[in-house]
Amino acid sequence: MLDPQSIKKQMLPYIKGLPVIITAVALALFFSTRYLRYTTPLFESTAKLKLDDHDLGFGASNLYRDFDVFTQSNHIQTEVEVLRSAAVLDQALELVPFGISYFRKGQLHDQELYGDSPFLVKIDSSVSFLDKSQTLQIRVISNEKFEVRLAENQSMPDLEGRFDEWLVAPGLRFQLQRNEAFLATRKNYHLLDDYYFTVHSKASLLRHFSDQLDVVPVDKDIAVVQLSIREAVPQKAADFVNAVAETYVNDYVQVRSDAANRTTGFIDKQLAETAKKLENAEYALEHYRLQNKIINTRQETETGLRKLAQLKLQLVNLEMREAALDSLNQYLDQEDREIGQLAPQFDAFGDLLFTELMKKLKRLEDEKKDLSLRYTNDHEFITVVDDKITDILNYLREGIANSLRDIRFQRSEIEKTIAIASTEFDDLPTKEKELIVLEREFQLQQNLYRFLSEKRSEASIATAANLSFHRIIEPALASEKPVTPVGALIYGVSVFLSLLVSIGFIALRQALRQSPKSRESLERLSALSVLGIVRDLSKQANEAEEEFAQLAASLRFRGRVEQSAVVAVTSSVNGEGKTSIAQGLAEAYTREGKKVLLVDCNLRQSTEKALYPNLAQVLLETAQAELPISIKNGVHRLPAGLAEGSPLTLLTEDRLGSWLQQWRSEFDLILLDTPATVSVPDTIGLMRMADTTLYVLRAGKTPSSVAMQPDLLCEEYALENVHLVLNGVHRATSYNGRFVSSSYRVHRPFATWRGQLGHYLNTYLR
Repeated sequence: MLDPQSIKKQMLPYIKGLPVIITAVALALFFSTRYLRYTTPLFESTAKLKLDDHDLGFGASNLYRDFDVFTQSNHIQTEVEVLRSAAVLDQALELVPFGISYFRKGQLHDQELYGDSPFLVKIDSSVSFLDKSQTLQIRVISNEKFEVRLAENQSMPDLEGRFDEWLVAPGLRFQLQRNEAFLATRKNYHLLDDYYFTVHSKASLLRHFSDQLDVVPVDKDIAVVQLSIREAVPQKAADFVNAVAETYVNDYVQVRSDAANRTTGFIDKQLAETAKKLENAEYALEHYRLQNKIINTRQETETGLRKLAQLKLQLVNLEMREAALDSLNQYLDQEDREIGQLAPQFDAFGDLLFTELMKKLKRLEDEKKDLSLRYTNDHEFITVVDDKITDILNYLREGIANSLRDIRFQRSEIEKTIAIASTEFDDLPTKEKELIVLEREFQLQQNLYRFLSEKRSEASIATAANLSFHRIIEPALASEKPVTPVGALIYGVSVFLSLLVSIGFIALRQALRQSPKSRESLERLSALSVLGIVRDLSKQANEAEEEFAQLAASLRFRGRVEQSAVVAVTSSVNGEGKTSIAQGLAEAYTREGKKVLLVDCNLRQSTEKALYPNLAQVLLETAQAELPISIKNGVHRLPAGLAEGSPLTLLTEDRLGSWLQQWRSEFDLILLDTPATVSVPDTIGLMRMADTTLYVLRAGKTPSSVAMQPDLLCEEYALENVHLVLNGVHRATSYNGRFVSSSYRVHRPFATWRGQLGHYLNTYLR
């Protein structure tokens, strides 16, 4: 189980990488803010429409049940398709001013001026014809003049004009008028600017809003649908959704009203004919009674008369259905038919399959009209639609023909039955028989007239009751907040991605930089003993004295430094801090009262050639035997100088060794600052002459492959007394290199949380 110190150690790279994480988050927030500022937001407007349920809705009550004579149960999905149909959308677009869109150009973002344009465009429809949308660039140069460019990146204007004057562009004759009502409310409005307006073709508007409009049922068992659309201008979205809902309701009323009117006309015609027949029958019966002085008829004939009356009524119903089907068949054969204007008659069209076929036929004809705006009549798209329409018409004609055959068969049977029933009166006296026939005719015409009168009343009520049982229960409102882009989501995703990338970068960097970072990792890589560690002192120079005192004490406690000992300090590559450690050790021993000589043995890169004396001069025997060695901070120093020739010929036991023997008698400790072992072979001889060698590696910098260099040198050249020193270890470690965080550090107790926070930041982030 991990203890808190181990957890802190695992988290240490990410704590040290906080500047990278904070920078990544700041950049993510900055770019998210830029994105949100310059991205066009979309606003959503939603309306809800309640459809009438024939079983449970308002129209199912006894009062209104027969207002719509031929109502069928609403299928929600069917009404959804009707709402999205081109016929409804086309009528809705007539209610909103979407034909021309106005925009004001900006440096990074164009603003649509829906209802707020400083000028209005008037199109001469008599001479203008656009098969596709056209955009014109406008630059207002004064309160009276403007320039027109047909292309967006065009430098010279194509047209120059004045307000209220007609101009002619390709396929378009237009006039710009100042919107005085708008300018009056904006006294300080800057009119002189760059604008553009787009004249939309009807086909492009239909395509755009058909794709954007979303119509979905709220629930499959609830007759409520939701209409929504997203636009850059919130008021524009609200206006269109409300227009679609209003158009659908009005279209429902109009279609039902037209159907009721046509039904009323048909019934009126039949009623007039029946009234004339009833009048004739009444007159004939009255005349016969007066002429033959007949008051009552025989009681036994009542049953037969009732039967004949019912049969006659059935025969009339069959004749009416036959006439209605013949009328429909003739209407379908017409070339200029309008399916949307077709009104069902009586129960001849009450079949649900017929209703669905008629709706499908109407949609196909609407689709054909839309396609005709873009393609010729022989195009394959229109041909496919024509084939579908022909198939449906053939199916309808076949169904009508089957219905007619069935009706004619029933009529024939009823006529035979009537003929048989009529023979029952042959045995009656002639006068009574003729009276019964006249009364039967009168009763038949009277019942028929009563039946037609009832249907006429129902149709009249449906015509007069100009009601729609569809209702807008929630009109669309202009949204105040955009639905996209969502600021909180953008910020959240950007911060999450920045954290993911920055933490991943730190983790990848840690994985790629395989370098010993602690005493434990160095001991796993090398078989040599680790003498000690030097913590990172890059930003805490005041603690350097304590660090090097601890390293000197470690050398002393382990018995690696004897009287007049020679200690070589080296590293594998440059930049690992061997020179700083050599200087720090020299000053630490000097503070203990020892006489220390620090010799710079890097004869290849020295920049102190002019200093006298230097090591190169001593080894070339050009310097005096008694050296006037310089002293800095109590440490005797001998600079390297620049050797003439190969340094290997100078750094030998014959030359340098004799001087080391002489210096042993004068100094308590001699420190040799040697070159890096990977760069030059000069250090091998120096390590042999030294009593102890401190091999410096830098935590987090020295690669793991290079960290094995001292082991290879010791094995290859039989070197002894080589000890490792890990430089630049994190501050949250003990003096022997064990990670203990800041909890075990010696420090004064903090009185405030600010002091405690500053201590932690100073420990982990440096």
